[in-house]
Amino acid sequence: MTGLSLSLSGKRAVVSGSSRGVGLAVAKVLASAGADVAINYLADDKRAQAALDALKEINPSSISVKSDVSTPEGAGRLITEAEKAFGGVDILVNNAHGRIIRNMFLKSGWEEHQSHMDGILRPAFYLSRRVIDGMKSRDWGRIVNIGNNMLIQPVKGYSALTSAMGALLGFTKNLAAEAGPWGVTVNMVSPGFVLTEEAPNTNEAVRRAICDCTPLGRLALPEDAAGAVLFFCSEAGRFVTGANLSVDGGRIMG
Repeated sequence: MTGLSLSLSGKRAVVSGSSRGVGLAVAKVLASAGADVAINYLADDKRAQAALDALKEINPSSISVKSDVSTPEGAGRLITEAEKAFGGVDILVNNAHGRIIRNMFLKSGWEEHQSHMDGILRPAFYLSRRVIDGMKSRDWGRIVNIGNNMLIQPVKGYSALTSAMGALLGFTKNLAAEAGPWGVTVNMVSPGFVLTEEAPNTNEAVRRAICDCTPLGRLALPEDAAGAVLFFCSEAGRFVTGANLSVDGGRIMG
């Protein structure tokens, strides 16, 4: 029996919100596995160019697309450019999340919850809708949504974020049920606290507290989340769909 491979040679991938952090790490891992990768960003041209330069060192066919994927036009532009460059899209990683607002529930309004729905669920919906017909026609596809482990272990002040992540998980499971017969798997990866560019905003005491209650004793790196995405996208993960995998060093189990 031939072993199941992590190779993505010949596959075409799109990663939204991927000029930095987890998104860029995912793009690099997929490219290292052999996929052609399109990265996406909203505004920072300089950062995006640096990300693309790094990605091209892994796979020269890589491209970047500036677009607001929370709109149908922006999502369509991203997928259209990827299709022009690669001939199709086999893998979609929904990582674009918009701005996260921290506010206690009694001080928040519905507009904050709606903002998170618009920043998290809308991009996943528009992009998935745009690629699903092509995946169905080829009897093969992978969609991976990037969540957060606060969905399972809520943190005070993040009601709006957690609610939107719950919606994203429901979307993941329902799309997995519909798309399974077409050879398309849909899964979710939910990291804990990840050491990214935003991490300096969290003080050392908080970081230490997270490490102390994490069995593996450290904070997550972007590459840790990217490894889980690679598994779901590869043949090694071909019989897993509708799953939500916590990537948090064992902080949350079950």
